[in-house]
Amino acid sequence: MKLLINRKYTSNIIFDNANDFLKRIIKSNNIFIICDINLRKYYKWLNGYKKIFFYESTEENKNFESLVEIFNILFNEKIDRSYFIVAIGGGSFTDKIGFVASTWMRGINLIYIPTTLLAMADAAIGGKTGVNFNNIKNLIGTYYFPRYIVIDTNFVNTLPNSMIIDGMAEIIKHGLLKEKSIIKYLFRINKVNYKTLIKKSIKVKIDIIKKDPYENKNRYLLNFGHTIGHAIETTHNLHHGLAIFNGMYYEMLVSEKLIGYPKFQVINILLKLGEKFNLKIIKFDKDNTLIDKLYFDKKGVEDHIYVPIIKETGNSEVIKINKDKYIKTVKTIINQNGN
Repeated sequence: MKLLINRKYTSNIIFDNANDFLKRIIKSNNIFIICDINLRKYYKWLNGYKKIFFYESTEENKNFESLVEIFNILFNEKIDRSYFIVAIGGGSFTDKIGFVASTWMRGINLIYIPTTLLAMADAAIGGKTGVNFNNIKNLIGTYYFPRYIVIDTNFVNTLPNSMIIDGMAEIIKHGLLKEKSIIKYLFRINKVNYKTLIKKSIKVKIDIIKKDPYENKNRYLLNFGHTIGHAIETTHNLHHGLAIFNGMYYEMLVSEKLIGYPKFQVINILLKLGEKFNLKIIKFDKDNTLIDKLYFDKKGVEDHIYVPIIKETGNSEVIKINKDKYIKTVKTIINQNGN
C-alpha cells in the first residue's frame, strides 16, 4: 500500500516481518535504530543490530526536555543525512522519534515499525509527530512523513489486553467516521483478524489525509474523541484508548445537544462495541481541570473550534462552533453524567 501525500512526501506502507525488512534495507542503506527498551526482552533479534539505541519512552518523558538525550546520541554516533532513523515502538514512541527525525539536520530519512495495535492502525499513519508541553498532549510537533511504515502483526501477540483495547478504540473511531463495514465486522466476529482490521482502518485514515494532509479542515475528522479524550487522558491518567473511547462518547452527547447529531442509535452502537471489547464509560467528578485543558486544544482557532460530528454510522463531517459555547456545553454534559 502506497500513501501519496504530495510531491514531496510519500509513505510506503508495507505488511512484512520487521526483522526481514531491516535485513533487506540495511544492505544498501545506513540505518540507526531507536527502539523501545521494553521490546528487548521479547524480541532477541533486535540485539543483532550494531547501530541500535534502546530507549525508555513513557508518556511522562514525552517532553521537550528529554529530547536532548536522543540528540546527543545522534551527535555522538555521527548520524548524518545518509542514515535512516528507524523508530520501533508504540504510537507515543513514534510521535517522539518522528519529531527527532524531522528536526535533526532539518530532516533525516525515517522509518516507522509500529509495535502496538494503536500505532499500526492509527498513530504511526499520517505524518504527525509531537511531544507534550506543560502537560498538554503533542502541543509541540511537526508534520513529517516517514519513507516506510512497516506493519508486522506478530508484535500484537505480545501485547497486554489494555493495549489491544487502546487500538480497538481508534479502529472503532475510523468505522464510525467513514467505514460502516468496520462496524459490521466488529459486531460479526468473535476472533479478530488483525491484519484485515488494520488494513481497513489505515484505508480510512489515508482517504481522509490525502484530501487534507496538513489539517486545514477535513483532517480534523480524525480527532473525533480526542478533544475531550486528551483532556481526560492527562487529568485522569487513563490509557489512551480508553480515554479516546470516553472522549467519543462525551463528544457525541455534546454534539447531540448542540446540533441534534448523532441520534441515539449511533451512541448505542458505540456503547455496545465498548461492552464487547471491554471499553468502559467513566463517570467523572466535577473537575474544572479537565475543562481548562480544552482551551488549549489544537483544533481551536481564535474564538471557534473545529468539531468532528457523526451524523450516522460511516457518515461524518467537520463543523465550526464557538469555542466558549462548546466548552460550556462540555462542562454541562460532564457534570450531568458525573458521579
